[in-house]
Amino acid sequence: MLTALGWSQFETRRYAAAQESFERALEKNSGEAYAWVGMARVDNALSRPGTALRDLDNAEKSAPFLNLIPYYRAEIYEKIDKKNAAAKAFKQSIIADSYFQEARQDLARIYLSEHRYNLAWREVAYIVNAEPHNRLLLGLLRRLQPLITLRPAKILGIPAPTMPLTVAKSFAKSPRIPFVRVGIGTDAMGRPRSRDILTVGSNARFTVEDERRGKFLFDGSPGKTWTFMLRRLHRRLRLELRGPAGSNVYLLRGPVLIKPLSIAHGVIVLNDAATVGPRLSNETLRGTVEISIFHGSLRIINIVNVESYVAGVLAAEMPIDSPIEALKAQAILARTEALYLKAVLRPHRKDGYDLCDSQHCQVYEGARAESARARAVVKATRGEVVYYKGRLAQVTYSANCGGHTQSAKGVFGWGNIPYWKGVSDMPGGAPPPDSPWALREWLFSWPKAYCGASLYVAPSHFRWTRVVSFREIGNRLEAHYRIGRLRRLIVLRRAPSGNVNSVLAVGTRRDARINSESDIRYLLALGSLRSTLFVTEADYDAQGRPIDLIFHGGGWGHGVGLCQSGAIGRALAGQSATRIIKSYFPGVTIRTLKY
Repeated sequence: MLTALGWSQFETRRYAAAQESFERALEKNSGEAYAWVGMARVDNALSRPGTALRDLDNAEKSAPFLNLIPYYRAEIYEKIDKKNAAAKAFKQSIIADSYFQEARQDLARIYLSEHRYNLAWREVAYIVNAEPHNRLLLGLLRRLQPLITLRPAKILGIPAPTMPLTVAKSFAKSPRIPFVRVGIGTDAMGRPRSRDILTVGSNARFTVEDERRGKFLFDGSPGKTWTFMLRRLHRRLRLELRGPAGSNVYLLRGPVLIKPLSIAHGVIVLNDAATVGPRLSNETLRGTVEISIFHGSLRIINIVNVESYVAGVLAAEMPIDSPIEALKAQAILARTEALYLKAVLRPHRKDGYDLCDSQHCQVYEGARAESARARAVVKATRGEVVYYKGRLAQVTYSANCGGHTQSAKGVFGWGNIPYWKGVSDMPGGAPPPDSPWALREWLFSWPKAYCGASLYVAPSHFRWTRVVSFREIGNRLEAHYRIGRLRRLIVLRRAPSGNVNSVLAVGTRRDARINSESDIRYLLALGSLRSTLFVTEADYDAQGRPIDLIFHGGGWGHGVGLCQSGAIGRALAGQSATRIIKSYFPGVTIRTLKY
């Protein structure tokens, strides 16, 4: 209570009163991390940087994972012109939470001021990965391009293209195993990313066919790469194929199919030349690869059987050293979700594929994500899927629920699916906080939960903080809703789990109500907030205008359905895969498809 009072007093610039409240809080509990952070903010505001840094050192003893501590430490170092120390502190904040793009932006600014252009370019490129359509960031990246002294791939640490020499045998082929069409190299919404050049190779001989005309074009040799690029001919785009050393040029309208001759051990390897956004680097795929022209860009689709697909999802969605029962639950869900998306939801039918390879559907990394452990788990769960009342279930999941999943009926546009209920992830089934004050205290603490930090779950997946410029939020909302200058944000509705389900943005021109879960996350921060489970505080200037919003949040993802971190915690507690799945989806059953 005293710590919260101190922060409230600090927000209104009553520094003496805030200091007294923080001191009283620390008298009661000398390990109160947020009281120490508050003291540091007061001391910094009163130009006592040395004392403020000692306050943060004390805070870190009690809360070593709180990334506000290195962030505020960096601000203090910048204020006293210790840029190297500030850069180091900003890096610590990013290491604590890779989603903290605002800290990365501050780090890039320091590198720019010191003319360290390679490092500045790297940080901006990482932000652009999360913000691929941000014109200001893209413009900055272009201006930095002539100043860098190393190749972009070298700066980003991207390995040189390689060809796998040996690949484990594929899963037994059966005409009954369903196939899925997976969009490769997609953006956050699962749409094809813009690219105009791609290299293709294989560890085995492969064929290339003109799918449109049903015509065989050529055999490719193992280890040799072909280049696919866009070429404009008579005002129309064509697909140009160039063989090794520029030989054997083909011009096609597409699509083109690439198939390894060895179904058991053959894979297709893709690399592109993109420097902005996530690259395809040694993307290793089983099955068939389809390349075509789509909306002025190259579109890549992997046609693969669902068992190989699940093997390529498992380690991408859950740490492969996780407990076996958690991995089994993940494999069953990945298989079920793929078949449901293909047969029922069809989210990417306009894009030409069943599902994408990004978090929008499920993260899929192909054969390079396979391992002996992953393959064993897929084999042990072969054909197992989740049903509800005789029909294939939609078993959505997210990385971490923060302590309590939310019911789908509270999320705008999700519908009232009966097995998407809010479920406690606390041992014993403790209910979620029942008041704004209880929610604040819950998010400021580290309660015991199945999804809590562990050897398998990073602390920032369970509890996180972000400092976001109020101006940045205002600019994003103005671009999206044309509200004028943002005056304030008001939370209109929360789910029983604490997740924010509706926000009112009050502007000088108009107000806008934000109901979409994804819009709330993506519009209120660079890249995205980890979740909608958060409370906020604000920093104000001398005129009472907000400068920054400080988010104190929990969890990662939408929070509906299975909690992946919670599944790990439950498996560690001895629960089976079946029990884990039924804990998050009441009333479902597990069946085995016959193939």
